[in-house]
Amino acid sequence: MKICLVHEEYPDETNFGGIATYQKYLAENLVKKGHEVTVICRGLKEYSDKVINKVRVIRIYNEETEDIYNNYYKYRELVSDKLLELQNHNEIEIIEVPDWGAETVLFEKYRKIPLVVRLHTPLVIWSEYNKSKLDDSIHKTMLKWEKKMIESADKVVSCTEILKNLVIDKMNLTRTDIDVIPNPSNVDYFISKKDIKKLKSKTILYCGSIEQRKGVILLAEAIPTIIEKLGNVKFLFVGKDTTRNDKNISTVEYIKEIVPKKYHKNLEFKGQLLNSDLVKIYNSSAIGVYPSLFDNFPYVVLESMACSLPFVGSINSGMKEMTANSKYLYDAKTSEDLANKVIELYNNKEDREALSKELRERVISEYSSDIVTDKFIKMYKNAINNYNSTMIKSVFRDDIKEEITDLKRIEGGIANIVYLVTTPKNKYVAKIYRKCIDRKATEEFIKVCNKNNISVLNSINSTFYEIGNSCLCIYEYIEGKHIKKLTNPQIESIMDFIKIDKTTNIKCNTLLDKVNFYYDELRNMETKKVDRNIIDELLRRYMKLQNYSIFYDNEIIHGDLTPTNIIWNDKGFTIIDLDEATIFTKLYDLVVFAIKFSKTGKDIDIKLAKKILKPFDKYTKIDIINIWNFYILKVLMEKIYLYEIGKIDLLDEVQKQDNWEDWYSILNNGVIEDILNK
Repeated sequence: MKICLVHEEYPDETNFGGIATYQKYLAENLVKKGHEVTVICRGLKEYSDKVINKVRVIRIYNEETEDIYNNYYKYRELVSDKLLELQNHNEIEIIEVPDWGAETVLFEKYRKIPLVVRLHTPLVIWSEYNKSKLDDSIHKTMLKWEKKMIESADKVVSCTEILKNLVIDKMNLTRTDIDVIPNPSNVDYFISKKDIKKLKSKTILYCGSIEQRKGVILLAEAIPTIIEKLGNVKFLFVGKDTTRNDKNISTVEYIKEIVPKKYHKNLEFKGQLLNSDLVKIYNSSAIGVYPSLFDNFPYVVLESMACSLPFVGSINSGMKEMTANSKYLYDAKTSEDLANKVIELYNNKEDREALSKELRERVISEYSSDIVTDKFIKMYKNAINNYNSTMIKSVFRDDIKEEITDLKRIEGGIANIVYLVTTPKNKYVAKIYRKCIDRKATEEFIKVCNKNNISVLNSINSTFYEIGNSCLCIYEYIEGKHIKKLTNPQIESIMDFIKIDKTTNIKCNTLLDKVNFYYDELRNMETKKVDRNIIDELLRRYMKLQNYSIFYDNEIIHGDLTPTNIIWNDKGFTIIDLDEATIFTKLYDLVVFAIKFSKTGKDIDIKLAKKILKPFDKYTKIDIINIWNFYILKVLMEKIYLYEIGKIDLLDEVQKQDNWEDWYSILNNGVIEDILNK
């Protein structure tokens, strides 16, 4: 799958909080499972498009977005532009965005792929527990956008039931079909570390951002009582200090104001720490305390569980679901109950040991990377399939007037998504187009085929169904097969088709326009991955070719006439997949067919190619040589362009099977002269 995660936060440049951590863990876990992941996030200094740990990270930036709060609309416009580009180039097939900030809201009018909204903590809930008032126009807009995105998403997912129910209630949602999947994490790292014997530790650990929503003010109020009951215990605070509290001051200083000075010696504030330091602290503390007023799925709880650290938590959070044990969860209303729970757990050695074992076993069985990531993959696949099948079913219900008995996706489509549809009457192929199709060229190609009694796959009723922002065509299923090794009569029949006069007067973009785009981009681009001398050589050779009049023939061609786009049966052949139909010379179809028929890696079977590449009508050997070189140059420039801008990886083992170096070798080995002269 090609998965796109969208949110301004992504480490390390915008490592602001929990969503940043979530996106990093999810992205890297998904690529480990073999999926392509693109992250769209915020750039603080410049736009960038880089692959980091096999994740493509696109950082959106211009001068207007430096202050994202006051330029929130401009930032979302840029996100929308980038999503549209990725969608049009078939680089993504599903999007996930958090509820917080609704960053894909302006892309909705263009969207042709499913959207998943992940509940983290929408603004209305965040503000309530941080004692913030939402009375300005920006916040009002965000509240409206967040609700709109949740209501319009194809799938909504929460990390816990408590967050799901709270969002439904606080946002007055009309939908309740929200699945629960826990957050991915780096818990495997903590699981892998052996426990350190705690001896007689007197440390009570708090870990997390130091802010009012996390319950640290209540903890500060409870500290005097705890120390009086337990004696000389130490409270260790690990996490970033913030001003997110009702006084808008340093929360660390706020805590010190509440705790009497005589107990300040019992307080230690460490700030943020690396995982290697955290694991030591988890393993050497007596207990943890995570007193959040509200929290959806705190990572520190998972990390504590992995390190067998028993803790007191908040019942007003996802901790109840994460631990499946509420004995040491306080009610988040008074510091008294919090103090009592901490004192009880600290003093009860038997409970601490039992809880340590129970927590570690649960985190291993429920929250390992493999288990959680597999749940996301299943959810994404279902969301994609449901999105596509809903479109197809609506067309068959309303227009084809047939009931679908079976619907199965056909794997292998790159630019489009293809399904085999079975009804009681017939079999069909449904194709969902992810890129713009030149309909004029397609219709003209079909007219030429029909005029010359050539079987060509046309959509039912010659109709393109517009559903939402997507385009869908239904075709009758053609019985037959693709043949790589053709007989001489079969080759001759294809040659007869290619030779047909296909002159047209329609006005549309030509193949030359498309290739000129790659030429212009590479000429002006500061290339970094492929030797610039090679690129300049290709550009020079391409420009020389354009002096020949054959490049300005005005014929309608298939544009991708390969053996895989021809189906054979007892009646002959049918031409399919007209997505690349365009204006150029018929010799292009001749050359494409010859190369795809005879190419294996960097080798061309001269005998096979010679059966096809013969001069005919007004065309000469020189014409064929020029179009041969044009086609290879087109392939090379396209591959190098996409490689340079990070849209394909020519070093990937799969893509190496058809890499640019093979094509470069064919361009320079003189094989076309051998084919035509021997």
